[in-house]
Amino acid sequence: MLSGWAVECARRLVVIVLLATVPAAPAAAGPRVAFNLITQHGTSFTERDIAGLPTALFFGFTFCPDICPSTLMELTTDLEALGADGDRIKVVFVSIDPDRDTQAHLKEYMTSFDQRIIAVSGSPESIAAIARAYGVKHRKVPTRSGYTFDHSSAVFLLDRDGDVSAILDAREPQDQRLAKLRGLIR
Repeated sequence: MLSGWAVECARRLVVIVLLATVPAAPAAAGPRVAFNLITQHGTSFTERDIAGLPTALFFGFTFCPDICPSTLMELTTDLEALGADGDRIKVVFVSIDPDRDTQAHLKEYMTSFDQRIIAVSGSPESIAAIARAYGVKHRKVPTRSGYTFDHSSAVFLLDRDGDVSAILDAREPQDQRLAKLRGLIR
């Protein structure tokens, strides 16, 4: 017989796995939403910073136990595999946890990943607006030790016009991810 704690952990794992396998909803408010966020380096980051650039956009949080670090590591290996072409894509990690993912915390966390990946956070309202624009599902879930998030795991590939041209899925092999990224920078 499983203890109540073990059952709760198993339930949360099932919810996270289910959310990770559900593709994100199509962009509801259109891809060109205005936002004002702060990078891990303390600089402003707005929609103008990705205007006209191929962009990979991923939503998550630094206290995520699995999906987020795995996805950021995949993006790191993808950028490395692209070589110099990796410099032609703006890769952005949008934190959905502004309370814990401060600029200083993001800066420390991102040292484990490719330096070209920009981590951003900001006000709950700004994060909600950009997440809503891309149909990103996420919700704060209380735990015994605080909280976590259930969230979708899609990486949105935005073309130079700011439109979603493809989505990277956590289950895709690297050759498929690279083909999509190469298609984005053509």
